Amino acid sequence: MSRTKFLLLAAVLLLVVLLISACAAPQSPAMKEEKEKVSEEKKAEKAQAPVVLTAVSSFNRDALEHEGFWIFVDKLEQIGQGRVQIDYRGGPEVIPPLEQADALKTGIIDIFTGPEAYYPHLVPEVMIFKLTPFTPWEERENGCYDLFNQIHQEKLNAYYLGKTLTGIPYHLFSNKPINKADLKGITLRVSATYKAMVDELGGAPLSIPGGEVYTALERGVVDGFGWAGIGIIGAGWHEVTKYEIDPGFYNASTVTLVNLDTWNNLPKDVQEILNKAMVEAERDIHARYVKMYQDERKARRDGGMELITLTGVEAEKYLKAAYDKGWKEVIDKNPDYGPRFKELMYK
Repeated sequence: MSRTKFLLLAAVLLLVVLLISACAAPQSPAMKEEKEKVSEEKKAEKAQAPVVLTAVSSFNRDALEHEGFWIFVDKLEQIGQGRVQIDYRGGPEVIPPLEQADALKTGIIDIFTGPEAYYPHLVPEVMIFKLTPFTPWEERENGCYDLFNQIHQEKLNAYYLGKTLTGIPYHLFSNKPINKADLKGITLRVSATYKAMVDELGGAPLSIPGGEVYTALERGVVDGFGWAGIGIIGAGWHEVTKYEIDPGFYNASTVTLVNLDTWNNLPKDVQEILNKAMVEAERDIHARYVKMYQDERKARRDGGMELITLTGVEAEKYLKAAYDKGWKEVIDKNPDYGPRFKELMYK
């Protein structure tokens, strides 16, 4: 190799060594501080990015049963200021109602809102919900909420956020007069919620979808039905039903749940926003449904549906059938949690 080429190669190697040394040289305190500041700003920006959660509902978006959920969503927007966003995917047209809890459990959706009576095949203990005499905020104080949440986490892989429909009892409605605690000779459309009560009172329970109730009444397939105290006029059932029976029994509810894996991966501030929004919405939700129930009761009277009120011994027999059979069913199916809930509710 010529001397000139050797000197040129040596110069190039020296330049490379100098460049590497410069890159590896310790940063000045000012440069290091600036770099850390940029890194923290990026982390903060990422942490404050909106968290989007997908949600489905058991009924149509504008159903009365979901007004409470939208009260919660409004509260969420007020408190979170855009930090949490609900991506509402739809109702039964997206996922059949009886499959939605399964979709929540497996993480197909982040949030489910609907009746707890739609998933006792996954969480048998939810049949206890109808028996509670307490408001949602009272359940938080007496331990019922925590136990409900524990069960949902264990059995449904879900975080129990709270109730988004409360304050409404169930009633029986009939085209045959019911003047005593005896349903012999009367066929009633039922759900699992009050089937045991109808059995106990001697009625003939028939399980049919809610969408078929009007036709079943019109054609005499059933003499009546059980239902929560709202939605009857919206469905048009008052047009083919003569009597509403008092007293009401049990408590209707819908719940809002979050997939547990989703919940555990949420930033702490987002969890706090969701919980706070639910706690602050509960009283507004309850008040809204109590008024809705009272308004619809009046509308049913104005529409010609007659009210039959059982009193005295007959009323006692009627309610005893509802609650004794309700608790027996719950405890028989849930020997671990059933007695614990009864103790919490009646201590």
